[in-house]
Amino acid sequence: MSTSQRNRLAIAMICACALGGCAKSKEDAQIELIECAAFKSEIPQSLLETIYTELRNIGIQPVAIQQIPTLANAFTVKFDRTVVSARWNKGVTAGKESVEKRDVAGIAKYLKSCVGTMNDALRD
Repeated sequence: MSTSQRNRLAIAMICACALGGCAKSKEDAQIELIECAAFKSEIPQSLLETIYTELRNIGIQPVAIQQIPTLANAFTVKFDRTVVSARWNKGVTAGKESVEKRDVAGIAKYLKSCVGTMNDALRD
């Protein structure tokens, strides 16, 4: 699947979720949060301020993403190491690709989705 196709698929999935068609279990959200933490770990310090500005532009305060790594770390003990490693590696790969492209808007959108994932992971 090409990058363009993946981007279109991601947009379609986001739209479907926005329209109420996305129901993520708490466990699925916790696993996904591990991927979010890995993605975030690939963002260099030199891009952070630009990304924080973009997050504010799309309605997310940067402080909302700060606890993602800590929470994700707490969830790693709940799952099989192979699952954790696979999701971590997926997040690292996605993060590296976005950083290489300097895709600040894409990184901010991904992190915004991670805030939703974090909320799903913490719900009762």
